[in-house]
Amino acid sequence: MRALVSSMNDSNPLLYSPAKLTESGGDDTALFLPISGNPLGFNHLAAAEWMLRSGPGLNRVVLVLSNGRHPDPTKPDAAVSKEDRLAVVLAALEALADPERSWMARRAAAGTGETLRAVPGRVLVSTAEFALEGAVRTAQLVQRLLGGSPGPLNLFAGADLVARMADPAIFSDPDVNTLARQCRYWIMERDHLRAEEALALVARRRGVSIQAQAFPLKAVPDWLAPFFHLSSTHIRHACQAGDPLGGMLPDPAARLIQTRGLYRKGRLAARLVDRGETLLAEKDRLTLRVEEAEARLAETAREVARRLQEKEQDGPPPTLSLAESSTGGRMAAALLAVPGVSRFFLEGRVAYSPRAKMALVEALPQGAQPPHPEAAPAVSQDMAEWMARGLRAASGADWALAETGMAGPPDGERKSMKNGLCYLAVTGPGGTLHRQVELPAFLTRREHQLAFALEGLRFLRETLA
Repeated sequence: MRALVSSMNDSNPLLYSPAKLTESGGDDTALFLPISGNPLGFNHLAAAEWMLRSGPGLNRVVLVLSNGRHPDPTKPDAAVSKEDRLAVVLAALEALADPERSWMARRAAAGTGETLRAVPGRVLVSTAEFALEGAVRTAQLVQRLLGGSPGPLNLFAGADLVARMADPAIFSDPDVNTLARQCRYWIMERDHLRAEEALALVARRRGVSIQAQAFPLKAVPDWLAPFFHLSSTHIRHACQAGDPLGGMLPDPAARLIQTRGLYRKGRLAARLVDRGETLLAEKDRLTLRVEEAEARLAETAREVARRLQEKEQDGPPPTLSLAESSTGGRMAAALLAVPGVSRFFLEGRVAYSPRAKMALVEALPQGAQPPHPEAAPAVSQDMAEWMARGLRAASGADWALAETGMAGPPDGERKSMKNGLCYLAVTGPGGTLHRQVELPAFLTRREHQLAFALEGLRFLRETLA
């Protein structure tokens, strides 16, 4: 902790002080990007990078760390100390532009052949809130950063955050007026909300006009765009699940989070008690999401079994085989949990490696084998179809379902961004049908597996119908 405390003084070159920016062009060339008590990730750093690339006259981005007390009554306070959060941010900034330690830097080099602009010195950290114990409202923070100057202060915000200014329960009238007078907003648009819509909402409900310029996500380069789909919730869930963090923030920061056990405890979402008010269990949001997905998977497996039973009325029991890859046998397990399914189910295989997938392709009859199947990506529509047809031929089943996907989250090592992508194929007496499933790349591995399995059984249910 001693080293951490010393890193908070003004001698650290990554820490912001007004004098530093005044010497290098003035605060009007700096953009302030507030970060709540949630974990910093590549999404915040990608915003800094994109602003430095596209913001007119911008010289610095200052990450403003919260003291962890959230002024928004609808948001919980931080679960991790401000000292630990500062340590993570400093470790991330020191490594951000180094391709050896940062996935974002590696993707920049591969995508454009250039280095990041978000380098130490151009991205700084402000701890202006740390000396205050209570929740710091945005208007208070702006005045503290301005230090008596009339402004305006360049303030970064997502379009959704600007829209929240329309709610008087979150932003008081005096605070909205202060922000409108002393801030110039740099707004990152969301897929579902444009800046002009958010600004119009605030003007209509609060009667103020906000100085702003908008930056649409569609203008972000391809190599940088995936990072904007990352969120602090994804990072917290990855910590809870024990998933790799290298695709979510620079390696030194990821190691720091893991070695200190930060964010491992999920936010409490439900408490189960018996009639005597005895506590039976506490569950976080990730656990509830996983349990919900498992319940939907079990119900869909029962529906598939009913479809098979309906077909049995027209003749002998239809038979079924499954070939799974990234789902790890979850579809087979869900089906085999249904009583009576043994009349229909022949076999299930987990063909995880490329070699195992090719073994299924090679089971196709000689005249039906595709030319050069080894050249096809292991995660592709062609591979899913060949696996399904090969399994049907090898098992003698009437129907065969195959799945091949990548159940992330990104580990920061692989070049591929196929995490969350899955291909399904069902082959039967009438031929082969295909389906592509694309989910957010940064969900936990278990969430991806369950979602792929659910879509696989839904696809099978629809095909059987």
